Amino acid sequence: MEVVPPPKMPQPMADPDNINPVIAPAAQDLLLADTDYLTNAINTVETMSEGELIEARLQISEDVIESINSSGRYQMRIFWLSIPLMLATAYLVYLTSYVSPEPFAECESTTQPGVFETCTEQEACDLRGSSRQSKIYFDIDCWPKEFNIVCEQKYKRSIGLMITLFLNTILGSIGLHLCDVFGRQFGWYMSLALVIVGSCISFFVPDYIGKMIGLGISLPANITYAILLTVMINENTTAKTKLRSVTVAFFFLGFCFGCISINLFAYISTEPWFLIGVTLVIFLIFGIPCLFLFKETPAFKINILDVQGYIKIIDEIASINRKDPRLDAKYSKRIDCLNLIIERMKEISKEKKSKNIVERHP
Repeated sequence: MEVVPPPKMPQPMADPDNINPVIAPAAQDLLLADTDYLTNAINTVETMSEGELIEARLQISEDVIESINSSGRYQMRIFWLSIPLMLATAYLVYLTSYVSPEPFAECESTTQPGVFETCTEQEACDLRGSSRQSKIYFDIDCWPKEFNIVCEQKYKRSIGLMITLFLNTILGSIGLHLCDVFGRQFGWYMSLALVIVGSCISFFVPDYIGKMIGLGISLPANITYAILLTVMINENTTAKTKLRSVTVAFFFLGFCFGCISINLFAYISTEPWFLIGVTLVIFLIFGIPCLFLFKETPAFKINILDVQGYIKIIDEIASINRKDPRLDAKYSKRIDCLNLIIERMKEISKEKKSKNIVERHP
């Protein structure tokens, strides 16, 4: 006798609201590892060395940045504004060769009168007042030509160049130090101020050395802008962000275009006021938006042990990136862990200060 199997009963459809997502084993391991790391950091924060605290702080702050999209709209804003600013820094580097070049010199031949041969500036100067003629000239409009800085006055060119390089090095170093003390946002105001003040001095001071001092004040912006832009990318992204790997290449590309374009502008005019004016206008066009569009970096707030300032910056960047960090289940635990780490670091700092005072005044 044939046995007929009972009909299969239709299974009820699952409620979408009660479906538990299936997490891949690798993702589960990563989630557990992250949770274990935070738990371990919270439990051992009192026994961590200062180096371990700094490492844990960096790891957690990067995890927070990753949760708000480390290559989002805000990071791309920094990236695309950086390229024309790197173009402008190339202008500053090449300005010196246009506004204060070395002269050309020609001396009359000793064997062929009336025929001029290339010679040094000093040789041409020594022939002045003799029967042989000499020429000293500049092939472009420049400050040494305007103020006749040749022969007995040529030492001023050396002094002007030395002052420019000295100011570039000193002001650049001081500027970068101030960015570490007062923040990256302060650096944008300072860099733009250097360009504006230096350009105005170069425009209006009716003296060669004074104009070179103005150029020396402008030049450090080449250093501060280039470093700040790199720092802004690094401190608003993480090691996993692909944007970091392409930033340097595009920065060099922007700098190269700057080298090309300043030479193209020189075809229009080599007057120093024109080339400096072009540089100033470009910095104003692309530098002023940085004052309003760029935030302080989260890393700086963490470095000065300001957790509340860090949270505020994270919220502002998250808003631009259209992400809510609080949707991440581990967000609150990360912030709690950061608070504990920062408090412990403040205690260590106080202990060091107290120890130093005791050692100085036994």
